Amino acid sequence: MASSLIGRLKRWLGPKVGPVKRYKTPEEVILPPIPRHLDEDFKKLLGQLQNMQAFPLDLLERLYLFMDEYNKFVATFSVCEQGCSACCAIPVNISRLEAEYIHQKTGKALSNRIILKTGRSPCPFLSDDGNCSIYKYRPYNCRTFHTLDNPKYCSTDEDHAVYGVSSVGYGSDILAQLAAIIRHINKGEYKDIRSYFSSNNS
Repeated sequence: MASSLIGRLKRWLGPKVGPVKRYKTPEEVILPPIPRHLDEDFKKLLGQLQNMQAFPLDLLERLYLFMDEYNKFVATFSVCEQGCSACCAIPVNISRLEAEYIHQKTGKALSNRIILKTGRSPCPFLSDDGNCSIYKYRPYNCRTFHTLDNPKYCSTDEDHAVYGVSSVGYGSDILAQLAAIIRHINKGEYKDIRSYFSSNNS
């Protein structure tokens, strides 16, 4: 009787283990169609951007605002979460225009370093707690990049299902067109973000 009671108490007071989260395999990933309202908003955005080409930084900011809405849709099928920062160690090319935008919004000093070593290294804006310290002003390629299967692959060199990757056309006509607009208004160089900013700059 006593041993039975002790056993029940252990079960009641023991660690509560929640359900194991199951991630999709790359083969199971199916992208949902882009919502009609986003497609309509995108067409409106194109009309607005036509009148903003004389103000590149304002145009970029307007484009980012649209991306905030677009990413609410992406969040419905992406597994990315706050504090998951494995992608913040991979190379990311940004335009000179985006670097100037970050400088203007954050006061971070711009540099023009030459990076000889490629591969994984922390972004200069990755904070100690694994969050992006300039999240609101992060570059376009950071905004579009998402993982769709198990996030453990983000720290490995294994192929896995991703969305919004520049090297494969972004996986979306809308994202590809927005990237082309940035290239058009940039009229300058593209370099890794670590070439424009160092981790200890102010």
